[in-house]
Amino acid sequence: MTISLKSQMEIRLSSHSLRLHCLVVIAIVLASSFSCSLWPLHEAVCILGNLIRVGAFLAYADVYQHQSI
Repeated sequence: MTISLKSQMEIRLSSHSLRLHCLVVIAIVLASSFSCSLWPLHEAVCILGNLIRVGAFLAYADVYQHQSI
């Protein structure tokens, strides 16, 4: 079974885009964690917010991956 050059490029682009989205989410979570350290009273809210962001990203990545197939 051979894969055409076009589909190979599409696979590479989609995996590159997915990696870029991962880096963006990690950066957002780290930035949020840094701002949480400034307000220790809101630490639980920040952790919950980070979990929601990560969960939303994982759901988006799952949908994105299924659409690209």
